[in-house]
Amino acid sequence: MEVTDYILSTFPGTFAEIIAASSGLYYTRRRPNDKIGRMFVWFLWITVGVELIGMYAPIAYFSDYKIFGFVKDTLFRSNEWWYNLYIIFSYLFYTYFFYSLIVSPKAKRVLRSFLLLYLVSAPIYLLFYDGYFDSMSPYSVLAGTFMVLLAIFMFCYELLQSDRLLSLKTYLPFYVVVGLLVFTLTNTPTDLLMSYFNLETGNEYFVQARSKLLMFSNLFMYLTYSLGFIVCSKANKSY
Repeated sequence: MEVTDYILSTFPGTFAEIIAASSGLYYTRRRPNDKIGRMFVWFLWITVGVELIGMYAPIAYFSDYKIFGFVKDTLFRSNEWWYNLYIIFSYLFYTYFFYSLIVSPKAKRVLRSFLLLYLVSAPIYLLFYDGYFDSMSPYSVLAGTFMVLLAIFMFCYELLQSDRLLSLKTYLPFYVVVGLLVFTLTNTPTDLLMSYFNLETGNEYFVQARSKLLMFSNLFMYLTYSLGFIVCSKANKSY
């Protein structure tokens, strides 16, 4: 794969992220009092920045280090170290997002405990993780996935017991649940396998297949977010 092929293959997913973040800005202008929605939009823009910075490693590799050659033969030749930090942040954010929407004190206590435990344990695990610079942290992925799925389950359980079901179409968190759930269940298995199959071990076919899977799941998730922002911004009443 040439560097231009890589950029073209990842462009749709990255562009979808930018569309979602831009749609979020439109939403916040129409719903200025929605603090949770505004927080989510900030997260999306941070994600865009993370993705753009993280492109340095594959661009360097597929250009045979003619571009960003200074990372060759260094610990930073892979971008896994960068995403090992980001995935901790993203799992914490999504869990807190649903935590902010949940009403039940008991459910909030449970999620708060998981948030604090993950906030402490995930960085500590990275300190002792030999593959920090070369592969995705399995602990961060597994523990983070469990935490986010638990938060989604608790949120949906409350949702089913409320009258919000009558207006799901104009309820932004519903779109977040759909997009995030599909993305998480699709990509978690390949994230875990990245410690065995990566560019450095010569498994380019797996990396390419994972890139395509990531692109399509990104498209689904971020276009779902975009749809939610647009539909909910036109609603007569903000949640």
